[in-house]
Amino acid sequence: MKKTILFFSFLFLTSASFARVPLVNFDGQQVSYDELIAKPKTVIFLWTTWCPYCREEIAYLNKNDSLYSDIEIIYWNVGEDKLKVGRVVNAFKIKASITKNIILDIGRVITDKFPIVGFPTFLFFKNGKFVASENYLDEDLAKDIFGPSAREAPEE
Repeated sequence: MKKTILFFSFLFLTSASFARVPLVNFDGQQVSYDELIAKPKTVIFLWTTWCPYCREEIAYLNKNDSLYSDIEIIYWNVGEDKLKVGRVVNAFKIKASITKNIILDIGRVITDKFPIVGFPTFLFFKNGKFVASENYLDEDLAKDIFGPSAREAPEE
């Protein structure tokens, strides 16, 4: 009985320690989830290196990042280390403006907060509040969720 209790205690403590794996950006600096979503318009793009649709989205966003200049896009990699992510960054020649927003979620913190059905997933936040989840991002969807961008706002 004691061995069983010790075994389950060990499992509990081990799994709890995985949950405490900090979020870090691609440069290795610790980041805060609350600070990441605090901007007026934030999109968290959940992706993995093995997902072909994620790779398509990364290529699209890398090419069209100026379309979303008024939205903070966080490139949240789920469960992979810097070496794997770095291969994609190099292969796709990802711009520094995107690389600075890559989050390495090795401990899969995001899956504790949201039910993720598949990849890619885009989570939309307004002023730190979750408002929508989709499997793609384009200009029309961004307008529907956030309203027109500053460059499209009608002049007064």
